[in-house]
Amino acid sequence: MHTNRLRSFDGALMLFVLAVVLAVGLGASGLL
Repeated sequence: MHTNRLRSFDGALMLFVLAVVLAVGLGASGLL
């Protein structure tokens, strides 16, 4: 149960980081 919660949180964190990196990359491309 504890590991399952950690795993789901890790997945959400990975998706969040990926979205942030994608947004920053698109913003940099738009600025440049």
